[in-house]
Amino acid sequence: MAAAKAKTVALSVADKCRNILAAGWEAHLNTIKADAKGSKGEIYTSKVHYMIQKGTPYLIVPENHMHNINIIIDERGSLAVSSPIRGRVASLLKSLKKVPPRVAMTGDVLRMKDTKVSVIADSLKKDILKEHRTESEASHGVSAILSSAGATCRSRSEGLLSLLNEENSYSIFKFDIGSCVYIDSSSSSHDIELDNFEPPRAGLLIMLSVDHHGFDVLAKVPQSVISLDVPQQYHWKEFRFTFKEPAKDVEDFCSRLVELEEEAIQSIKSYSGL
Repeated sequence: MAAAKAKTVALSVADKCRNILAAGWEAHLNTIKADAKGSKGEIYTSKVHYMIQKGTPYLIVPENHMHNINIIIDERGSLAVSSPIRGRVASLLKSLKKVPPRVAMTGDVLRMKDTKVSVIADSLKKDILKEHRTESEASHGVSAILSSAGATCRSRSEGLLSLLNEENSYSIFKFDIGSCVYIDSSSSSHDIELDNFEPPRAGLLIMLSVDHHGFDVLAKVPQSVISLDVPQQYHWKEFRFTFKEPAKDVEDFCSRLVELEEEAIQSIKSYSGL
């Protein structure tokens, strides 16, 4: 009953956008190519890092990328962030001809004052060190989950850690969002109303593909209920499992995960008579 009830609760499209932005650290930035004669109208694309500070996306761009020159002439840009899915799940989605869900945004890429850059850089370092400290101080159960996931997945803090000792090799820009679209794994687009959308704020819970309210799983299930004498046809389907109350941190998430598992076991026992 617990599992059946949980999978009927779905996240809103805005929540899915927030989860992707909060869990990720890499994005593809597009700006309009420019030189001393002005804008050429061609698009320059490169992979950049980003972080969310007080609900605002900040882009961490290597100094040798052309974005640094392009935005002097034209500040318009677009940003694409994919769900940070790695390992076997990514391979499975590819075999199903699906792509990880992603967020596409348009807006202005704004250069920041030197004094503001140092403030954001310091905040970045503090957030990274805070996440590592939280992981190191976690209980045995939480550490076991993080360690087992670490073989194929990277957390946001690990992805940004390489920037700590490269203070003079990147620029930091503010991305002022003008429009936002959520694109699901089937490539269907869903516009986000910015009036009702608030970008995620820094948090310590989102580690992989989970969030404060629960988690999503991909399972292979029968396409239909038929006779036992007929071979079953299976397909992949996504399920959402939602907690009764939002988890406050990683420790709380693991506790609620255990509670959900115990409820599922009790439900199976009562149904099967074991």
